[in-house]
Amino acid sequence: MSSAKGLTTILVTLAGIISLATLLWPTPKDLIGETSVQFHVDVGLSFFFGLLYVVGGFLFTLGLSGFTNKLRSVYLTICGGTILMGLTFLQLPIVSLLDAWNQPWVKWHHWNSVCGSRGRHILGSSALCTAH
Repeated sequence: MSSAKGLTTILVTLAGIISLATLLWPTPKDLIGETSVQFHVDVGLSFFFGLLYVVGGFLFTLGLSGFTNKLRSVYLTICGGTILMGLTFLQLPIVSLLDAWNQPWVKWHHWNSVCGSRGRHILGSSALCTAH
């Protein structure tokens, strides 16, 4: 097995194990309309795919040495966007892990985006909207 395949297998397995470990995180007390299982599935999947995006973007940048300078700069931009997208997926697990649901920056977005329009929360969970 080549080193790239081995590294990819190890990182995907590690992402899966860490995502399963999110099932042990505490559930927020103010869930409305969503069960604990749904919340943990949201957090686990968000963490898993966030890690895959970040790791995938990083691994792809390692293979850009054979490209021309013009193509390399284009693909580096794409990799940067992929890594940035992965970091946005990691917001929900980080806020949940730190139990930061009552922090001002989370509450502000929560009340203005979710409760006003009844849409899904940018961090992934629609269950954190309490009555005004």
